[in-house]
Amino acid sequence: MKVNSPGAAVEKAAGDGIKAWNSGGSHLLARRVIQFTMFLVGFAVLWMFLYTSASPFGFPTFSHYFIDDSPKAGYDPKLESVLRSASMKDKTVIITTLNDAWAEPGSIFDLFLESFRLGNQTEKFLKHLVVITWDQKAHARCVALHNHCYHLETKGDNFTGEAFFMTPDYLNMMWRRIEFLGSVLDMGYNFVFTDTDIMWLRDPFKRFYKDTDFQIACDYFNGDSYDLNNYPNGGFNYVKSNSRTIRFYKFWFNSRSAYPKLHDQDVLNKIKKNSFISNMKLSIRFLSTDNFGGFCHHAENFNGVLTMHANCCVGLENKVSDLKILLQDWKKYLALPESEKKQFHPSWSISCSKGVHMKSKISSLPPPIQQTTMEATAGAGVEKAAGDGTKAWDSGGTNILVRRVMYVAMLLGGVGVLWMSFYHFGSPLECSTFSHYSTDESSQEGDNDQNLESVLRRASMKDKTVILTTLNDAWATPGSIFDLFLESFRVGNETEWLLNHLVVITYEQKTQERCLTVHKYCHQFISKGDNFTGEQRYMTPNYLHMMWKRLEFLGSILDMGYSFVFTDCDIMWLRDPFKQFDKDADFQIACDDFNGNPSDIHNSPNAGFKYARSNYRTNWFYKFWINSRSSYPKLNEQVVLNRIKGHPSISDMKVKIKFLSTSYFGGFCQISKDFNKVTTMHANCCVGLEKKSNDLKLVLEDWKKYMALPEQNKTESHHSWRVPKNCKF
Repeated sequence: MKVNSPGAAVEKAAGDGIKAWNSGGSHLLARRVIQFTMFLVGFAVLWMFLYTSASPFGFPTFSHYFIDDSPKAGYDPKLESVLRSASMKDKTVIITTLNDAWAEPGSIFDLFLESFRLGNQTEKFLKHLVVITWDQKAHARCVALHNHCYHLETKGDNFTGEAFFMTPDYLNMMWRRIEFLGSVLDMGYNFVFTDTDIMWLRDPFKRFYKDTDFQIACDYFNGDSYDLNNYPNGGFNYVKSNSRTIRFYKFWFNSRSAYPKLHDQDVLNKIKKNSFISNMKLSIRFLSTDNFGGFCHHAENFNGVLTMHANCCVGLENKVSDLKILLQDWKKYLALPESEKKQFHPSWSISCSKGVHMKSKISSLPPPIQQTTMEATAGAGVEKAAGDGTKAWDSGGTNILVRRVMYVAMLLGGVGVLWMSFYHFGSPLECSTFSHYSTDESSQEGDNDQNLESVLRRASMKDKTVILTTLNDAWATPGSIFDLFLESFRVGNETEWLLNHLVVITYEQKTQERCLTVHKYCHQFISKGDNFTGEQRYMTPNYLHMMWKRLEFLGSILDMGYSFVFTDCDIMWLRDPFKQFDKDADFQIACDDFNGNPSDIHNSPNAGFKYARSNYRTNWFYKFWINSRSSYPKLNEQVVLNRIKGHPSISDMKVKIKFLSTSYFGGFCQISKDFNKVTTMHANCCVGLEKKSNDLKLVLEDWKKYMALPEQNKTESHHSWRVPKNCKF
């Protein structure tokens, strides 16, 4: 019997040998019991393989791919204030971290700051440097010397003293740093992260690659900046805030669970070739040690060196001693006449590369440091056990071989049982199978994200602001609302230029094709399993789903660092709205009914027109708004906004919300009566596509008549709209 309902689970036999089980109710019950048992056995085998053992191939386990995109507890306004005051025009900051041991007078922090003052045209970067302090004493020392200091509170941790390499405190500090840097990207800031034991001798921005998401220095560089076989050093990297880098940092941080005894740099070396990263199209480049050198691999040419890192050097005292020598060498070089600088080839006098280097001290180091050093030196991928129960297997070559055979056998056994459970019997839980999370889908989403980033970049204004609207097939029909929407920009008063910054988000392929015939910036929003083609009747399940999907999408735009004006397509743009926006507000929204006070939360907002600036407050606010759906499952996003707008969490976050006057941003609910003020007109309080189209045509006709009047008549006469006409309730 055929079942045509798309929601039904259709049982099929995979082979002739099991068809008999479908002949009756008792057989079906027995089949279900076998099916569910096989599922549990397969799942148990895979669980043993994936969670009690390290990956035999050196890759993260399946659980690693489920990235936690949930919002953090909240951003700190103090951090936003520090970042904003320190950032460059393109929202780039320089970040370093500091604890008490390195902040002592005469220690590394003083040398670090001195390098900026001694460097060639580097002192200017101090005003963009943000120092993240791990403890109160380091913070007090920082504030005494520098303008931009932020104390990162870490409950339960003590990072005051020297954190020795690979100790638990060291590992916690390194992973906390990765988590924090990811939050900076979430806030829309690009950053150059630099360890404090790196001397800034020249401007590094002149050597950064322009079109790269993530670029990182190396302990050892093989000459090819694209080659993933380079050995990176996490102490110096330049990262641009976008959807790819935000996801990448979450992926990197979550990888800690797959490699619990490794630090962030070694884990990066493990995951840099992972298909998840290549599928998201993250562009990675490695920085040459000729320019970004260190004690592992010197930047020999003084004429090309930009930074020098005291890497491959153990001990605070050793680092301080050699960094002082390094700055003395640099001063001597700078004192040379220009002709001698080019003719002679000075060399560094540092001793950490001569007898005090980590390679020569391997025999005296504790076992964890010795092993990690050997990995760094040889570039080898060393297999590590994930739990105490597997350590014994690493004692010899034979045991490792046996261990690998067991891994493969367990993997094949688990996959085989699950294969039989899912593909011969169907999913016992009536759910999507693991194939739903296939690489092909990830690749498609990654490509789509990259295309969106490209469209936004081309359409954005200088301050990374775009105008967004959404469009489905019903509204895209020739002669319908979309055409009227575009026409309003052309007949509006100085609004046509705004079309250069309009991005149309389409819901299906047919709409995308239609959009591209009349506009240059169109992006198809892919939503698996959803169908938003026809006219979505108000408050139907599909309408609600579409509205919430739209809100999620807009939140992702803020996460990418773009501010936006969102506008429904049934809004006519008659004047430039930017002239009426509040310069200091984070989030501004039109109203169905406006009471005269733009700061009064008792105004009734209309989510069809809003201006949101990308910053930590609005990014958090959108996440809070989206998550509020679970509290009001049968309401649309506009009604939920009305419920939460007075929530104490929003006021605690100091989100600056302003409501736009209907005198300028009018609609059919509350008409903008003064033609000399009207900026936009919205076909709100109007149900039905045909009714909206008819009344919006009248709006444009009335506007054209007004625009045709002599300037004197425009100001003296009082004009009136013929709408709402068809839309009257």
